[in-house]
Amino acid sequence: MAESKGKVLIVDDEQSIRDSISALLKKKGFDVEVAANGEECFQKIEDSLPHLVLLDYKLSGENGLDILRKISDKWVEIAVIMLTGAGAEDVRLAAESIKNGAYEYIPKPPDFTVLPILIEKTIALHRERLERNMAEERHKIELEKGNKRLEDIAVDLNREKQRLEDSMKELLERNKELEKAQKAKTEFLANVSHELRTPLNVIIGFSTLLLDEVKEPLTEKQTRYVENVLGSGRRLLRLIDDILDLSKLELLKVDVNYDEFSLPQIIDDALLMVKENAEKKNISIRADIDKELNSILTDERKFKQIIFQLLDNAVKFTPEKGKAAIDASIMKREDLLKDKALAGSVSPIHDGDFLKFVVSDTGIGITEDDQKRLFISFEKIDSGYTREYEGTGLGLVLVKRLLELLGGNIWVESEFGHGSRFNFVIPYYKEFNLDFCLEKGINDARRNQLPFSLIMAMIENTNDLKKALNEEGYKKAVGDIERLFKNDLRGRKDAVCIYKEKIVGITAGADKKGAEAIMLRIKRSLQKHKFTPLHPESPNLQTGAEWSIQGGVTGFTEKGVKIKVKIKIGTASYPDEAITKEELLNTAEERALGEKENGA
Repeated sequence: MAESKGKVLIVDDEQSIRDSISALLKKKGFDVEVAANGEECFQKIEDSLPHLVLLDYKLSGENGLDILRKISDKWVEIAVIMLTGAGAEDVRLAAESIKNGAYEYIPKPPDFTVLPILIEKTIALHRERLERNMAEERHKIELEKGNKRLEDIAVDLNREKQRLEDSMKELLERNKELEKAQKAKTEFLANVSHELRTPLNVIIGFSTLLLDEVKEPLTEKQTRYVENVLGSGRRLLRLIDDILDLSKLELLKVDVNYDEFSLPQIIDDALLMVKENAEKKNISIRADIDKELNSILTDERKFKQIIFQLLDNAVKFTPEKGKAAIDASIMKREDLLKDKALAGSVSPIHDGDFLKFVVSDTGIGITEDDQKRLFISFEKIDSGYTREYEGTGLGLVLVKRLLELLGGNIWVESEFGHGSRFNFVIPYYKEFNLDFCLEKGINDARRNQLPFSLIMAMIENTNDLKKALNEEGYKKAVGDIERLFKNDLRGRKDAVCIYKEKIVGITAGADKKGAEAIMLRIKRSLQKHKFTPLHPESPNLQTGAEWSIQGGVTGFTEKGVKIKVKIKIGTASYPDEAITKEELLNTAEERALGEKENGA
C-alpha cells in the first residue's frame, strides 16, 4: 500500500464539490475527510487531525473567515487553503484570507490538474514552517535558559568581583603596612649600621696600631688575639657596608653617576684586591677582555663593586690550586633577544649592544635548588658544603640590585662539584650622546616613578648661517644656544645633547607644564643674549653683532642688515605624551615644526 501524501479535510456546503475534489485527491494518494459546515469541520479536526483544510469561503449561514480564524488560533499545525466563488470580490477576499492565516486562495471550481500539486506543496511548506517555528521556539527557549544562566553567572561574577575588590583593598592596605614596616626596618638597619661604623673603625684602627708594634712588640699570643680582633672587625665592617648599600637601594636613595673609564684598568684593580687571598690558596686568575673594549660608560663605583664581589666569591669558593677567570665581550642585542627570559629582564629601551661579563671558577659549584635562592636577601646557602665559608648572603643580592639599577641582569650556570659561571650583562654605552641621555632619563623616571621631558630647538636656516658665519662661526653660534640651554635647565641631573644639528635638553622630574615653563625661559634667554663672533676680522660678521628675537624669529644685526636665525622649539614629556625614545623625539620635532601644538 502506497504511503499517504497527507490528510485533507474538505469543508464545503456543496455536495458535488466535496465529492469531486474528494475523489480526485484520493486518487492522487491523499487521505480525505469531508464536512458540510463549521460544526462538522471542528468535529472532524478533533477526531482526526488533518494536515490541510480546503475551506469554502461562504458556507450556508456561516462565514469561512470565522472558521479560518478559529483554526489558525487553535490548530497551528493545520494548513488552510480557501475556496470561493465570489467572483469580483476575489482580490479583496484573497487578501483577507491570507491576512487571517490561509496559505492560498483559489476560485471554485478549482483546476483539478493543479489542485493536487498545490495541496502537496502547501502541506510540505507548512511542515517546514512548523519545523522551523519549533526549532526557533527551541532556540528561543535555549536562549532564554542561556540568558538566565548568563544572568546568574553575571550575579556570581559581580559578587566575586566585589569580593576580589574587597580582598584587593585589604591586600593593598596590608602591602602599605608591610612597605611601611619594611621601610622602617631598612631605615633602622641603615641607621644602626651607620652608628656601628664609627666604633668599628676605631677598633680596626687601634688593632692595626697594635700589630705595627710601634712602642713594644706583642707576644705571639697577643698578636694572635689582635689579629682575630682585626679580622673580625673588618668582616663586620664589610657586613655593615653591605647592609648600608642594600638599604639605600631599597629606599631608592641611590643615584647612578655615569662616567667614562678604562675597563681593563677597573678589572686590574679588582684583580689586585683579590690577589692576596688568591695567592694564599695558590689560585690562578685569568682575565680575557675583548680588544675592542677600552673605555666604557657606566657608574664606575658600582661596576667595580660588582666585579670585586663576583671575583671575591670565585676565590672564596674555589679550593686550593684551583682556577678562576673573568671574560668581557660585546653581546649583540639580537643574540640577547634569543633568550626570552633574559631579554625581558634587561633595560627594555636600550636598542644597542650589551657588555657581557663571565666570572667563572673551578670551585665547589651550586646545586640546582640552591641556585634559586642565590639572589634573595639574607638567604645564605647553608648546606653542609658551604658552612665552612663566611658570608651574610647579601653579596649576590647587592650585585643583582646594582645590575638592575644599571639596566642589566645576572644569571648563573653551575653544576655541583664542577664550578660556577656567573654571567651578567649591562647596556654598552660608548659616549655621552642623546641615545644615552634619553635611556638614562627614561630609566631614572621609571625607577623613581617621576616624569621627565625633553626640549628640542631646531635651527631651520642652517645653510644660510653657515655661509654668513662660516663653519667655525656657526659652531660657535650653536655652542651659545647649547650653553643657554644648560643654564636654563638648571637641574643637577639635566643634560643637553646635539642631535642631527638640533639642540635637545633633557629635564629630569619635569612634567608637561614644567617643560613648557622651561621652554619659555629659554626663549627669553635667547632674546636677551648678545652674540660675540668668533673672529672680529670675520668678513661676514662685524664685532658687536647682536643676537635678538623679533616677532618670534631670532637674528643677527650687521650694519643694519638682518641675518635671521630661525629657531623653532618644541617639547615632549614622559610618560604622559610618549614612552619611548623615538616617540619623545618625534613628538618634540612635530611640535617644533608646528605639526602638533605644545601642550596638546
